[in-house]
Amino acid sequence: MSYIEALLSPAWYFSENPDVAGFSGGALKHYSLFGWREGRSPHPLFDPAWYLQQNPEVADEGIEPSQHYLTRGWREMRSPHPLFNPAWYLLQNPDLLSADVDPWWHYLQTGWREGRSLHPLFDPAWYLDRNKDVDAAGVDPLTHYLQVGWHEGRSPHPLFDPVWYRQQYAQDYDLAETVDPWRHYLQIGWVEGCSPHPRFDAAWYQATYLDAIALPVEPLEHYLTEGWREGLLPCAEEGLLPHAGYVAKGGAQAEDQAPLYQELRGAVGGA
Repeated sequence: MSYIEALLSPAWYFSENPDVAGFSGGALKHYSLFGWREGRSPHPLFDPAWYLQQNPEVADEGIEPSQHYLTRGWREMRSPHPLFNPAWYLLQNPDLLSADVDPWWHYLQTGWREGRSLHPLFDPAWYLDRNKDVDAAGVDPLTHYLQVGWHEGRSPHPLFDPVWYRQQYAQDYDLAETVDPWRHYLQIGWVEGCSPHPRFDAAWYQATYLDAIALPVEPLEHYLTEGWREGLLPCAEEGLLPHAGYVAKGGAQAEDQAPLYQELRGAVGGA
């Protein structure tokens, strides 16, 4: 079986592309002959149009993008999806550095089952804890979120509130029900000063801390991975800051995670 055969689910492919559901040759043949050239995806976490856009030389060579990625691209640290940063995944999972494995394929096969995250702003353990039905189904939480979860208003992270985000920015952006608010924030929102949660002021954080050092990084990711360790605050309003009493109860965990993340994860996720 080829990688693409293992990757592509006929049922999912035809559900995403009902206009070709009657193709007599099957999903794999349709994708191989026509689908990838038309920008259709073989998997929720592989975006062929985006991959070709990011790698124009692959497009110029006329190579099917997932085949290129699975045979060569991952070794060159190319990303198959805008929500996957291979360097970040390997940094978070140093045990994989000497394993000579495709980090994306690793995530799909075993990583998510081990609670590893594909993105700094997606918390798989919290998502499964908060959504017992997804946990019971035994499916990859990020794939579930991208296919189903966001449509149902589920949150990918304790510090992203999709309902609040929609209400807050609906007048400024086209946040119709067909738009995933989390992806909007990651691709557009943070760049334009939108905040992911009422207790994290992205524009204030950017102006207060990041502009001075000209650091082009998403503010919440910076806070969660570096900022809180340096004593940076998530917002200017004292009443919205992390509660010291709650953080103190975190014990050793308080040394490894941002205080506001700990508080909201416990309060919302029931941990």
